[in-house]
Amino acid sequence: MNDMQKHFDVDDNQYLRLKETQPVMNTLPFSKVLVDSRYFTGKYRVDTLQGDLMNIAFYENEVPDLYKGEYTDWVFHDDVQKVYVIDSYKLFVKGINVHLFLVQIQV
Repeated sequence: MNDMQKHFDVDDNQYLRLKETQPVMNTLPFSKVLVDSRYFTGKYRVDTLQGDLMNIAFYENEVPDLYKGEYTDWVFHDDVQKVYVIDSYKLFVKGINVHLFLVQIQV
C-alpha cells in the first residue's frame, strides 16, 4: 500500500475536523511527488514550497462549505494546521456517495 492509501485509524477519525466538520475518511499526509502532474499547473495548484497533501472525504449530506483556492483549518486533537484546498470532487466508493477534497498543508 502506498502513502496515498494510508488513512487515520477509525478510532482517530472522531478527532479530525476540516472546517469544523468531521470527515468520513482522511488520508495520512503524503508527499506531493505522488500526485498527478495536472495538479502542478493551473489556478489551484500544488505549491512546491508548502507541505504534504491529504485526501479528505465527507458523506454527501455532510460536506463543509469549501471551495478550490480556499484556506481553512484542519484539526487533529489540539493540533490545528492551515490547509489550502486544491481540488474538490464527488466519488462513488463502495456503494456510498462521498465528496472528496485534496488539500495541501501550509508550512
